Amino acid sequence: MIFGITMGMFLAVALKAKTETKTMVGLGCILLMNYTSGMMGSSVTNAITSAFPIIKKINPTFYMENALLGVNIANDNSYLITMAKFIIPFTIILFGIALIYLRRHKYNDI
Repeated sequence: MIFGITMGMFLAVALKAKTETKTMVGLGCILLMNYTSGMMGSSVTNAITSAFPIIKKINPTFYMENALLGVNIANDNSYLITMAKFIIPFTIILFGIALIYLRRHKYNDI
């Protein structure tokens, strides 16, 4: 949840567009991440990761999916640690970039 909130914060401050456009970009990013992590089936995921193996390493939903499958099916909690090791730094980086964007904005004082 924290990753989703941070991604939303980043998109809200980084894009200079209408709210509807920001929502479309956010949903598009989430759907693209889910699509490449296996939402459309394992054959699509295998085809994408064989052509672009970097996607498997930078996609946060891939780590979340492995953690959920590891806990629920394999009863193995080590996948949660792997997910946390990847998601927490990625979230902190997005949060930091969002704060930098916020500091650059000038607001009217009343």
